[in-house]
Amino acid sequence: MGLNGKSKTIQLTLTPMCNAIELGVTDGDPESNPFDSIKLGKLQPRDQRVSKFKAAPFNIDEMELILKACERQEKRNMLSARRS
Repeated sequence: MGLNGKSKTIQLTLTPMCNAIELGVTDGDPESNPFDSIKLGKLQPRDQRVSKFKAAPFNIDEMELILKACERQEKRNMLSARRS
C-alpha cells in the first residue's frame, strides 16, 4: 500500500487522528497507540519522500506593497514586525 503526498502533508493529515488516539491511550483505551509502530517512509514511494519545494520569501518592496494594501492598521500590525 502506498500513500500519496509528501511526508509533511501526510504527517499534517494524520496528526489530529494520532492525537485523538493518544488521548485514548492516556485514558487506558486502547492500551497502546497503533500509530507508534507505523514507519511513514516505508509506506511512501521513494520519489515522494522529499519535497523539492523552495520557499520564496517576499522582498522588501513586495512587503511594502502588501502593507500599503492593508486598509486597516490592525491588519498592517499583524503582517508587520514593526509596531506603531
